[in-house]
Amino acid sequence: MNKHTFGSVSPQPLGMPFDEVVARVRAAKETQPASGLVRAMTCICPAHDDSRPSLLVSETDDNRVLMHCRAGCTFDEVRLNLGLEPIDLIPEHLRHARHDGNRRAHAGPRFSAWQVLQAIALDVIIVVIAASQIRREGWLDDVDFDALAHAEARIQHTIQAGGLSR
Repeated sequence: MNKHTFGSVSPQPLGMPFDEVVARVRAAKETQPASGLVRAMTCICPAHDDSRPSLLVSETDDNRVLMHCRAGCTFDEVRLNLGLEPIDLIPEHLRHARHDGNRRAHAGPRFSAWQVLQAIALDVIIVVIAASQIRREGWLDDVDFDALAHAEARIQHTIQAGGLSR
């Protein structure tokens, strides 16, 4: 993976995520967007030695950015080589939760239920194993108790990061 440096890279985000990506790539050429997309372009992929434009960058109607390298580079490889943080690719209007009467405003993007479940899946297994051990033996040794306590803490942090509170 080669890291390219570009003279046009700005230290501060320009505004809309699609425009930010356009400002950081080489050989950008506008192309017909696929159905359901607003804008699209092809350009040189910054994550590998690209001899011809293989990176397709598209924008959805709510200003989200989609990036696909036809050579196989991952989204994160492209993003990192563009010098962008994940937050730079989230449109401003999607960065903060709205007030809905019952929930407090959240300082950042919310996670989907699926993302939260994926994050706590291993910790749930630890809880089940600990419960089984308690049922069978009536107690946990110090190592198992520490694993259970850490799992509980990670579950609580994941729930809080997802925008929920106790």
